[in-house]
Amino acid sequence: MMNLGNLKKAPGSTKDKRRIGRGKGSGMGNQATRGHDGQLGRGSKVHPYAGFEGGQMRFVRIMPKRGFTSPNRVEFSLVNLAALEQTFAANAEVTVEKLIEAGLVKMPSSRSRFSPAAKSKSLLPLRLINSQTQLETKLKKPVERRR
Repeated sequence: MMNLGNLKKAPGSTKDKRRIGRGKGSGMGNQATRGHDGQLGRGSKVHPYAGFEGGQMRFVRIMPKRGFTSPNRVEFSLVNLAALEQTFAANAEVTVEKLIEAGLVKMPSSRSRFSPAAKSKSLLPLRLINSQTQLETKLKKPVERRR
């Protein structure tokens, strides 16, 4: 009868751990699976840093630096007109808040750009309300714009 006390592993299912660097008789001595000398056969820290190419000039340093990141960059959210047509009814007021609720725009701070859809032929008339002008009328004073 088989129980937990007399279970055995199947023959050949387990192997002994490779003992590297324990003499030539083990078959894993001498170079100890590290090859013949060279940088990769040395101690624990093999590569000095990420992107190291063995003393050759790094690719990142060879490539020219291009352009810059503007600190006054304005990010736009792309809104598909076909998605607008499906989401809103004809002559509906479309504000940034409603676009966020519908899931067409993710960030309220970003400006929106509309891309024409190749599929939609008939575009419904929509009234787009700019959130910046709407905010100005609510506050009764102009909002300072960064230049």
